[in-house]
Parts: sequence; structure tokens; C-alpha cells
Amino acid sequence: MLADRKMNKELRSLRIIHGSLLAHCFVFSALVIYVVTQMPRTEIPDYKFAGTLLIPLIGITVIGGFIIKPIYRRRLKNIQETMPLSERILIYKSAIILIWSGIEGVILSALIVYLVTSVYYMLIIGAFLILVLIYLYPSDRRITEALKLSRSDKESQL
Repeated sequence: MLADRKMNKELRSLRIIHGSLLAHCFVFSALVIYVVTQMPRTEIPDYKFAGTLLIPLIGITVIGGFIIKPIYRRRLKNIQETMPLSERILIYKSAIILIWSGIEGVILSALIVYLVTSVYYMLIIGAFLILVLIYLYPSDRRITEALKLSRSDKESQL
């Protein structure tokens, strides 16, 4: 019973982290959209100047996003059925938080580029990535598959 409570507590904390990341992205998106819509059109900066500063920023975050996915998969491959459940949960938590932070970095970079340049496709990229982040909600099915839970683990823990 104690292990069951501990696992539920860990999974609840993971869901709270996911919700706070989503809330952060939504609030920052709303703030950026508000600022851009309130900004007079004469104050839009020169695209050449903004591009030279922001292209490396967005490039680094996109490359980081592509690098994080193999690291995430490698961490999940380290989970073995013989490991204690608490160890498997820790590996899963670190892997999923890593991928969420990588996606959040690309979202924030796209929104910053939109804030500086007012180019709408960056806002569309940010909105699409927010949908991807919503899709990555830690559901019971996804956690069960990632942790490689046996039937007895499922019945006693979830």
C-alpha cells in the first residue's frame, strides 16, 4: 500500500509539472500576442537586424530539440523490467521532463521571434508545438508502456 501511494504521488507530481509547463506556455503566448497587437506598426524593428540576432537563437533551440529525442529514447531503453519500480519511475520522470523542456525551449524561442519580428508563421509554429506538448500528457497508458509494468505491477500499483 505504501508503494502504491508513493507511485501515485510521483505520477501526480509529474502531471502537475506538465500542467505548469502548459500554463506557462499559454500565459506567455497570450502576453506576446497582446504586446504585438498593441505595438504601433511604426515600431516594428528592421527584419535584417532581428534576423541576424534571432536566427542563431531559433537554430540552436531547434537543433537542441532534435538532440533531445534520441537522449529520451536512450533513457527509456535503460528501463528494465527487473528494476525496482521506484527506479523505473525516476528514469521515466527525468526522460519526460527532458523532452518537455526541449519542446518548451523551442516554443519560447518561436514566440520571442514572433515578438521581435511580428512574423505570424512563428506564432503558428509555437501553437503547433503547444499542441504537441498537450499530446505528451503523462496518461496511465503511456506511463505503463514506458515503465514496462507487468500485469501484477499494474494491478498493485496503478
